[in-house]
Formats: sequence, C-alpha cells, structure tokens
Amino acid sequence: MRNLRERSIKPLWVDDYYDGPLSGFCEYRGKRYYYVAQDEDWTYFLHPLMEETWKSHLSRHEDFGKYVGNHWDCNEEPRRLLPEEEWHKYYDKYKDVKLPAADELPPAYCYTMGDEHGRRERKRIRRGWRMERLKEARASSRSQTAART
Repeated sequence: MRNLRERSIKPLWVDDYYDGPLSGFCEYRGKRYYYVAQDEDWTYFLHPLMEETWKSHLSRHEDFGKYVGNHWDCNEEPRRLLPEEEWHKYYDKYKDVKLPAADELPPAYCYTMGDEHGRRERKRIRRGWRMERLKEARASSRSQTAART
C-alpha cells in the first residue's frame, strides 16, 4: 500500500470527529475515497468508493448541509450551523436508513496527518466549530435580553 503525502489529498468533508477527523471523504487524483483513522498517530487508510456508494453518501451529505449545516465541509465557504429546530428533518429522514459501507473495498492508500498542513486543517475545523457555538450563544443572549425589555 502506497503512503501518500497529505498535501496531494483534497479533503471534502469530515464524517466523524474526536480531537481530529476520524473519518470522512476526500479526493486524490480525481477519484473519491473514504478515509478512516487507524490509530492515534493520525494514520488514515483511503478506501476507494464504488459509484453507488459515493452517490448515497453524497446525497446524505447534501441533506446534512441543507438541514443541519456545512460546518464539517473542508472548503473555503463560511461555516454555517442551522437552528436546532431544523435538524430533525435530517435525522428523521436518515434514522432508519442504512447507507452502503464506505469501507467495503480494501484500502488503496494510507497517509499520516502530521505535517503543518494537517495541523492547520485541524485547527481550522476546531476554530470554525467554536465560532459557530459563540455566535449561537451571543444570539441567544440577545434574544433573552430583548425578551426582558
């Protein structure tokens, strides 16, 4: 299995996160892959995706962006977390849906997220998440203040 340089991989979105991305979707040389962390040193395996699997997960991701937010996207668009009242539209729709396993094919590549770009990307994701929470807290505080007056 070939070990890739992280800079050659274009992350698309994060699917699972805990102190750093645990899994998600990316592109490498024009093909789409599902990446999943294998251990604590941020080594990832890239699993090629079958077209049907990609379409299912992309559709789910688009719905997530529509009803919950785009805060897990890995692009330059401003982060957006929608009001919690909207989230049920996404979670109700996918409550009983079993998507095809994204790691159904054996991994084709691996890489370690440890260079400067990887650190910047993890910081950017955490900073975006914190900023959304701060905006929510400020909006809530303003509405409570307005309600009291």
